Amino acid sequence: MQIKIGTRGSKLALRQATIVLEKIKEIMPDSDPVITIIQSEGDLKADTPLAELGGKGVFIKTLEDALVQQKIDMAVHSLKDVTTEIAEGTELAAFLDPESIVDVMVCPGLQGDWTLETLPEGLAIATSSARRKALLAEYRPDIRIVDIRGNVDTRIRKCKEGLADGVMLSEVGLVRLGLEDQISCRCEVSRFIPAPGQGVMTVQARTEDQAVMELCQKLGSKIQKEISDMELCLLRELGLGCNYPLGVYTSSEDDGRVKMRVFWASLDGEMRLFKTICGAKDQIRDQISALAVEIKASYS
Repeated sequence: MQIKIGTRGSKLALRQATIVLEKIKEIMPDSDPVITIIQSEGDLKADTPLAELGGKGVFIKTLEDALVQQKIDMAVHSLKDVTTEIAEGTELAAFLDPESIVDVMVCPGLQGDWTLETLPEGLAIATSSARRKALLAEYRPDIRIVDIRGNVDTRIRKCKEGLADGVMLSEVGLVRLGLEDQISCRCEVSRFIPAPGQGVMTVQARTEDQAVMELCQKLGSKIQKEISDMELCLLRELGLGCNYPLGVYTSSEDDGRVKMRVFWASLDGEMRLFKTICGAKDQIRDQISALAVEIKASYS
């Protein structure tokens, strides 16, 4: 059975598709999974601000088109790039456990391990994320923000060339690319709240393709699916664009309850709020809905 795996063409996207391919081979040794590269508008216009391109959906639209047209059998995405509304006739069929969900900094001129609190004052840190900008304003207002776009290698290179003292990235991308030795600072996840879906890979498939759907059930993690479904529920209730600063850290507690810590901020970063909700899995969605109402009200 040949399975065509669609992916973007960046090093990180290809590595993530390869992880899925290897898992498929483990599950179905007789299968013949192959990777198909499909360039997205977000990749082709890497220097254009994401908001100007129409938001994070630019990274998945061409992959979705190929999936619907049956040019590929599944599409591998970073969950944080996926919009709440996906192509009709498809679904997010698998959610893979992330190796990490934390934010880190790569600062070429700094030696040793640092924390957000111990970093030297007055650094210039590159990031295009509204969430990261707002959180840095909350915890380290002395840090100067520099805008940046591009893939992981490009961002690190630009900093080495003098654009900034360092760059903020998701740790998982560096781990998957074998670049974790370049990390200078790790941020505490319960304070520096990650983006919804950060670090999570998801596989999108056609609902009617029963064979691939059954395969995806074996690829993914049931617990991660529950966590991701809750975070997507919040995003759907909010209906906000990707330019709004929003962080969500969801965890399963030992007693079976779910805890969700949320950070949000105004577009200018001046208003910055945190809230934690906790409850049983079958009850927390009401709290999520109420939280969404509270967040939207804070913008009015």
